[in-house]
Amino acid sequence: MTPHTTHAPFRILVIDDNTSIHQDFIKILMKPPSPGGGLPRMEADLFGTEIRDTRSTVFEVDCATQGREGVEMVQNAQSRGCPYALAFVDGRMPPGWDGVETISRLWQASPELQVVLCTAYSDYSWKEIQHVLGENDNLLILKKPFDNVEVLQLGHALTRKWMLNRELQGRIQDLGNTVQKKTQETNHMGALLQAALEHSPSGIIISDDKDGKTLWANPAALRILENGHPFFSRQPGMDPDGDWQVFRPDGIPYALNELPFARAMLEGEIIRNEEFIIRNARGDERWISSNAAPVRDPDGAILAVILVVQDISERILAQNEREKLQAQLIQAQKMESLGVLTGGVTHDFNNLLQVIGGNIELFMIENQADTREAAEFSRLHNVVKSIDRASQLVRQLLLFSRKAEVKKQRVDVNHEVTDTVKMLKRVIPKNIFVELSMAPSVWPIHADPTQFEQVLLNLGGNAVDAMPCGGRLNISTQNLMLDDGFDGDSLDFKPGAYVLLTLSDTGFGMDSETLKHAFDPFFTTKAVGRGTGLGLASVYGILKSHGGFIHCSSEPGHGTTFKVYWPVMLIEDTDEATAIGAGCQGGTETLLVVDDEPSIREMITEILQPFGYTVLTAADGDEALDMYQRKDMSIDMVILDLNMPGMDGYQCLRKLVHQDPSARVLVASGYSSLGETNELV
Repeated sequence: MTPHTTHAPFRILVIDDNTSIHQDFIKILMKPPSPGGGLPRMEADLFGTEIRDTRSTVFEVDCATQGREGVEMVQNAQSRGCPYALAFVDGRMPPGWDGVETISRLWQASPELQVVLCTAYSDYSWKEIQHVLGENDNLLILKKPFDNVEVLQLGHALTRKWMLNRELQGRIQDLGNTVQKKTQETNHMGALLQAALEHSPSGIIISDDKDGKTLWANPAALRILENGHPFFSRQPGMDPDGDWQVFRPDGIPYALNELPFARAMLEGEIIRNEEFIIRNARGDERWISSNAAPVRDPDGAILAVILVVQDISERILAQNEREKLQAQLIQAQKMESLGVLTGGVTHDFNNLLQVIGGNIELFMIENQADTREAAEFSRLHNVVKSIDRASQLVRQLLLFSRKAEVKKQRVDVNHEVTDTVKMLKRVIPKNIFVELSMAPSVWPIHADPTQFEQVLLNLGGNAVDAMPCGGRLNISTQNLMLDDGFDGDSLDFKPGAYVLLTLSDTGFGMDSETLKHAFDPFFTTKAVGRGTGLGLASVYGILKSHGGFIHCSSEPGHGTTFKVYWPVMLIEDTDEATAIGAGCQGGTETLLVVDDEPSIREMITEILQPFGYTVLTAADGDEALDMYQRKDMSIDMVILDLNMPGMDGYQCLRKLVHQDPSARVLVASGYSSLGETNELV
């Protein structure tokens, strides 16, 4: 019944118990329309639109004689995917369903079906129809008898409406699918974002702009800040000691409106990597790095604030530790450089003092009988005293540079402290009280007793000078085992057993800048003529030469504390003492003096020749070895300087002993260590 066409036809169902009516509908709906005339022109005239070409609109008409048959046809068409667009339904179809009931069942099978109820004026009233079918814009009433043009017009209009409804439903379905897809994507992204925020190591807090109340916080924020006020509202039963105070890196407390999230909330400021300290009443402290930004609405008003915090305490601790180690390294390098420089200067200075002092003593010996009462003799004594004082100064420099000879032996620390304090009490003012707190059974140390005493006297003297108006000096001793975790200020620190000697005074103390230079040679805060600035420098050198170290802590107005760490005497340590006893006797032996200073060679020659010795001289090691060999081993003793250009004394001594293992050598140098020369022989 459907003509061949390239356009998809609209399917129309006619349900009427009169088959002649079927033919009328087929003739009306299946007749090809004329372009530009007929129904299109009538439609244009009626609705005021342009003439529409309906040649492309094709109908496929099916017919049924009863309502039940028509409903079955609609159901089959729906299942096959080729539904009907329009149904013309007769009002009276005995003996089956009438038109109203048929329409009700049609809509159950195909709700979008457009329906025209064909009824006589006496069949149904509109109220009766509404009572059964309700209000539905898919229903029109066509009164019998009807006009052909009217039927054709309804066919075109209602099928187009059905098509548009289907397109609209398709678009709505597509839109629904799109919305559902976007909703699923949004939910997925929201879940990912929620998981990222929940598991982020950075703490994230969202606060309301109105009262600053926390709207949301992730677990990291709760862990880092521990529900601390002012970041979170106080909860019932919360420990008040858990409240955090917020400080700037310089220790100044924040005002509440100066906090990063407050500035972002009140001023709209964007905060990047601002660091601060939080501290609670228990003394727990953390370093925090913060970022904050306001959240604005389209009009620019601030709705909320996001605060991101990170706990950087470990990084700050590591940074401080690196800075501390760097400062220790710089201090050690500086002290080592000063020691090398001091050692070189004192060597040359010692040579000068030796020449000056030796020649004056020779002059005084030669002219003692004639000038004892003369004023010149007294002046020479004053010069000798000054040279002795200069020698003491040189000795202090040598102690600092660790190039002075150290004679170690077993030292009872408590005994030495007790004896030294007795001597110290005789020279300090009466308004300074010395308190001793010495642990019993303090371990013995392996040290030079004289240098140990000098350390105690220097530190005690400094403490006395720091208390001009009186005060208290506490001296204590104790045994101490130090391991790798010891937080010392010495890079040379070695784990092991130590005796800790502590001196604390109640003097005026030192500021941080003074403390940095406390052990520098010639650095002093005393008035001119009151000190040389070598006391603490020599203490530093003594401790280094003994394998120990010293730590000083001080604050202005809070006194000073020195902690001196002496290594405990080991079992393999032995006393090193040299007993020298000799009278001023002469001899006939041949002596070889080796020194690069001509004045020293001349002075020693003048001293020894009057006693009957034959004195040979050499300016360096090469000359000395050559002379020793040319004399065919007739040299009885060599007086050898260690510090010489070219072949130094150490090399000369090594070759001399190798050449003649029985050679006698007297080492005479501006500085030396007994241990260093012993290693060569």
